[in-house]
Amino acid sequence: MRAAFLLIVAIGLFVLIAPFAIVFRLIRAVKFKESISDYLFTIALGIDQLGAAILYKKENWTVSSYTYLLCVKGKKFACRFMKLIDLFFGKEHCKQSFINESKEDLREFRDTKV
Repeated sequence: MRAAFLLIVAIGLFVLIAPFAIVFRLIRAVKFKESISDYLFTIALGIDQLGAAILYKKENWTVSSYTYLLCVKGKKFACRFMKLIDLFFGKEHCKQSFINESKEDLREFRDTKV
């Protein structure tokens, strides 16, 4: 019950705050000559990770990379879904996504100071 309440609160806050935050951030990016495309890419990546959380109950994964991992582990439904994703986003998109995210995870792990 607590998890459902937290989900409702999180969605409500997102719907209320996100439009203002996005506009504010875009204005700030223009003012300080920051990359708008990097900001939009970050938002897209976050939405992709939300999709993986909803589909697979996995955080910090994108749909493409986790689908590739499931396909490699022999899940037939994942291989079919991977073909569909690759059809829309390009040949071996899921595999490349998995490789890129794995490198980034290793880089973050290596750069983290304990």
